[in-house]
Amino acid sequence: MLAESSISPGSVPIVGLVITLNEAIHIERCLQSLQGLCGRVLVVDSGSSDDTAAICRQLGGEVVVHPFVTH
Repeated sequence: MLAESSISPGSVPIVGLVITLNEAIHIERCLQSLQGLCGRVLVVDSGSSDDTAAICRQLGGEVVVHPFVTH
């Protein structure tokens, strides 16, 4: 936990998390909506067969590939 004195207004570190599969058509708009809100964007790609992961990397997202597991 960050010490209260180290937090200035508007500087709370926020990580955006996006879980995706074959969303190349939509992912750019999704990640752009997080710009200015999140200092870091983590994308968990469930094994896309399109360019989703590549687009995310181009836009600065950190991509982790992990199969989707249902419960």
